[in-house]
Amino acid sequence: RKTKLRRKEDSKKRGRKGKTTTRRICELCSKILSNRKGLERHMLIHTGEKPFPCDICAKLFRRKDNCVRHKKTAHLFKKPRKPRRRRLNNPSAILKNEKRDDAVNTK
Repeated sequence: RKTKLRRKEDSKKRGRKGKTTTRRICELCSKILSNRKGLERHMLIHTGEKPFPCDICAKLFRRKDNCVRHKKTAHLFKKPRKPRRRRLNNPSAILKNEKRDDAVNTK
């Protein structure tokens, strides 16, 4: 028992904090959140507020991290797409396409 008491005292001396529970409850839907900031972020769902606009396209977001991800994926790293090659497994379909092309060119 003495060793356990010493360990607890040592941890207090080193500045370790005990686990504190500061739970918040949403008044509208009774969701339990871990802290005040989480409750503030959660309340944006109920109010419908979207305070983070994209600088480029003015799309609105509830959370800043979603806005940043949008900018990275939708605007900064956009590469031109290569045209897709069509593969036709049916040889008769190839012949039909060639005949159609010939008919258009002769008109």
